Amino acid sequence: MKKVVQFIASSSIYNDHLQEELMKCSSFSERYENFCINLDEEMKKYEKLKGISSYSGLGKASKALYWAGMNRFLKKEYGTLKGSIVNIQYVSVFFVMLLPFLNATFSRIVISFWGSDILRQNRIILKILTLLISRADVITLQTPELVKIFGNKMGRKYDSKIRIVRFGNPFLDDIDSMDDAVVSRFTEKYGIDTNRTVVVAGYNRTRGQQHLAVAKSLKQYNVDRIRIFIVIPWTSGPCDDADAYRKEIEDILKDDYDYLFITEYLSDEELVALRKATDVLIQVQITDSMSASMEESLYAKKEVITGEWLPYKDLYDLGLTMRKAPSADAVGKVLNELLASPMDKEALELNSKIIGSRYRWKDTVYDWVACYQDEEC
Repeated sequence: MKKVVQFIASSSIYNDHLQEELMKCSSFSERYENFCINLDEEMKKYEKLKGISSYSGLGKASKALYWAGMNRFLKKEYGTLKGSIVNIQYVSVFFVMLLPFLNATFSRIVISFWGSDILRQNRIILKILTLLISRADVITLQTPELVKIFGNKMGRKYDSKIRIVRFGNPFLDDIDSMDDAVVSRFTEKYGIDTNRTVVVAGYNRTRGQQHLAVAKSLKQYNVDRIRIFIVIPWTSGPCDDADAYRKEIEDILKDDYDYLFITEYLSDEELVALRKATDVLIQVQITDSMSASMEESLYAKKEVITGEWLPYKDLYDLGLTMRKAPSADAVGKVLNELLASPMDKEALELNSKIIGSRYRWKDTVYDWVACYQDEEC
């Protein structure tokens, strides 16, 4: 059997679920074996082997030698994968440095952009990425709008390689089956006041979630502290100064609002309970393709305040409704409007139906399988 290698930039629940769903899909498991390489872990192994304390501390010449050695290391480590198919998940510039290994090892290269890996890159990085993009057999993007953005940034010569392929969401079925008693135990455990409107600000601790601007906006627009209880998930996302960043947010909120930072890792059940306990999700990060937290909140028939700059046009065209803020600084104004006039039940039901029709793994997994085959998706 031919192997399909998920070459991931770092650990992610998206990768974990993709691999699980592929193995459950007979059209994949009857033809392919699944294998995973974690670039972050491989770099750590190589650095330990060579006694390198920090890649970021290397000079330009040393970095060039690093990647030459890294290619040799991976060729030796994974020589048995020769002729396999590789799917690069999240397109980091580091994968360009590994083209000698990729070209020598894999017969088919699929690269999957997640969103910020195309939206947040400068021109120099995008120029370097063309080396990998040109070599790829298939390029996956998650939405029609991202396809358009990709074309604007990279040109149209890659159009024949592009496929719209979405990650499914395994929690949608769990939202349907979640018992109210489980939600109650969750909110009691964390002290979430469900007698008020539970407002969840962002879904991780990265500065790209714009927590500071949101907090300032709540004060600026005098959002009624009696009416809302704020929850800030703080369990994931890279942030070198997470403690200092949290203090900045608390300094704004502490005298005016009741809030909770969730710092404990949440089990899948608790994550679903949080979606069910949420009344309003504030999702105004700087860039996004499609947030799983937003999918789950909409599917659970909750309101979402998002940025009007985020690329969700294809969802709006289907009839999905979200409150759109022109900037993170205006979230307080939009929240006041929401509290004064909540969405009706029919609109929330339609949102749930739209998300359910597009983001279930039982539908999306076949698009991934097709990209590993020689014939077109």
